[in-house]
Amino acid sequence: MNDADVSKQIQQMVRFIRQEAEEKANEISISAEEDDYSTQLNASRIKYLQAQDDVVTSMKDSAAKDLLRVSSDKNAYKKLLKALVVESLLRLKEQSVLLRCREMDKKVVESIIEDAKKQYADKANVPSPKITIDEKCSSLHLLTLSSLTPMTLTGKHLPISLSCLFTEYSSTMVF
Repeated sequence: MNDADVSKQIQQMVRFIRQEAEEKANEISISAEEDDYSTQLNASRIKYLQAQDDVVTSMKDSAAKDLLRVSSDKNAYKKLLKALVVESLLRLKEQSVLLRCREMDKKVVESIIEDAKKQYADKANVPSPKITIDEKCSSLHLLTLSSLTPMTLTGKHLPISLSCLFTEYSSTMVF
């Protein structure tokens, strides 16, 4: 191999090394851009989730205030309880249910039961159900908003009103 061939081969190797270096530099640059984009995307997602959480918290606070306000308005509260009983019956779709309520709500619940049963029967196009008010559990004194989250006995949350709690297995409605 003469000097010209050696020089040519060295230049070829230098070009190859430069090309590899440029490709590697491009890969690093692209990777850095992707990481930057990913970081920005994650920051954006976190802001979105925080805003969503703020809205949910605000809605919960507002619902808690509204529940307190509604419970002080006898007619509105009576209407609400009736609507919740009807909704509960529609979700349970049972002919015999056990209803649990706070002791202080027992008279109101008793006063709306017949109307609620009729409304349910009309809506569901079924015979009027048997509703029994559970005497054992009517001593519930404090029902906080967190305890009003719909849930089954297994702890599975149900997609229903925030103001009632169901247990599918015993066909029980708790208010």
